[in-house]
Formats: sequence, structure tokens, C-alpha cells
Amino acid sequence: MKLRFLLALTLVVLLGVSPGVSFAAYNDVTLVGGDTLLTVGGVSFTAAAPDAVLQSISVSGDTITVTMPANSYLKLTSSARHTLTTTSRSSVTKDSTCTDSLATDVFSTPASVSGDISFNITVDSGTCTTGGTPGGGGSGGGGGGGYTYVPPVSTPVATVTTAPAATVTNTTARTAIAGTVDRLLTKGMTNPGVKTLQQILNSDPDTRIANFGSGSPGNESDFFGSATLKAVQKFQVKYGIAKPGDSGYGNVGPLTRTILNSLMK
Repeated sequence: MKLRFLLALTLVVLLGVSPGVSFAAYNDVTLVGGDTLLTVGGVSFTAAAPDAVLQSISVSGDTITVTMPANSYLKLTSSARHTLTTTSRSSVTKDSTCTDSLATDVFSTPASVSGDISFNITVDSGTCTTGGTPGGGGSGGGGGGGYTYVPPVSTPVATVTTAPAATVTNTTARTAIAGTVDRLLTKGMTNPGVKTLQQILNSDPDTRIANFGSGSPGNESDFFGSATLKAVQKFQVKYGIAKPGDSGYGNVGPLTRTILNSLMK
């Protein structure tokens, strides 16, 4: 069924088939491995969903219709940098970033959602701009969400002459952890869930972000930087989730979130 899905998407790209692709059964549509090229309203998008399972996805004209179960996500990138408008997406979150060369939109459903959520994604005529302001000419629709470009934050390096490595036991670290990791987290994001992620990683010496200074136990933050990325990658290798070269390596996707949250029980 995965092969049929990729073949149908190829027909959309090469032959311009506007009715698009649509499958209904859960687990029928799984975007795995490499990226998939979509052409929507004359605009090319790269679709990726590491670890994610979509119940259905269809393309018609300038609109993508998606049905997503709990704990899944879909990532769309475009060098054309067109803005996207969504309707009826309920609790599906949308995270958008914009650079001078690429627009990225990530749609994700929390693990707590009940049932499946269907919504439309429409390609606007406007383009995004860095700094969070979408370009003009976007089509109407509810819940579109603005583009937010989060520049990397430079953290001063602490000057320490003699400082022993912090000793943190799992019990001590877990008592300070609030909530769970319930959404996609990637490098460059600023989100309260990143602090919870860092606290869980710091509870294990094998995946600790830092022994002292920024990111160390008691100094966790909401920013997902390079040190957090390396700690996530160590976590994924340790638990057999992903390894260098795998799709989703370094991203906190559904499988990674499940194992992270299980360690808090």
C-alpha cells in the first residue's frame, strides 16, 4: 500500500493528476525513508513524516486534505516559500518557520487527541518573510497561524576553573519534571516542551546535555539548540530508535516521545 501511495504521488507530480491520492484505512499511508515530492496548485512541496502514520491524504487543485490520528505529524517544505492556510484543524498544531530560501510547516497531533482529525491545507499566493510576517495575497480560512522565525540564541560559555561534574540521580531529576513531551520538537524551536525534554535527558548520565552551565541539571531551558540535538541523538541510539543517516535522527518524533515519557513513570 505504501508503494501505491508513492506511485500515485508521482503521477500527481509528473502527469498533473488533480484529483490526487486518497486512502482511507489507518496505517495505509505511511511516509517513510526519503522525502516525497508533491505539486499543489503549481507549487512544489517536499513532504516528510518520519515515524508518522497518516490515515489519509489527498491533493486537489491548490488544496491538500489530510486526516491524522493521535501522535502523528506531517512536515511540508517549499523553496517557493508560499504561505499555507488551514481550516478545521481542531487541536492539530501548526509550527511554521521561514528563511530566505525555505518555508517549513509542521502539522502535529498530540498523543491525547481522541479520534482522527481531518483538515484542509490551502496554498496561498503570498510568500512568507523572515521575522513572522506572511506575504500578501493569502486566501481565507480559519486557524492559518503566522510564520515565526526563531534565530539561534547564543549562550555565553561559563568560565569555570575547578568544578566537579554535577551528580544527579534519576530520582532527583524526575521529581523536577513537569508534564510530558507531547509534540514534535526539532532543533531551533523554542517551546515549553523542550524544557521537559531536557529534564528527562538530564536524568540519565548517558544522555545528559551538560554537566554544568547552560543545559545542565537545574539549568534547562525552552530552547532546542545543538547540545540538546546531540543529547537526543544519543538517546535515540541508546534505545534503538534511530542512528546517523536515518530519517528523523535528532527529531523528537512519536516513537522518541513515547520512550521519553515512559521513563517518567
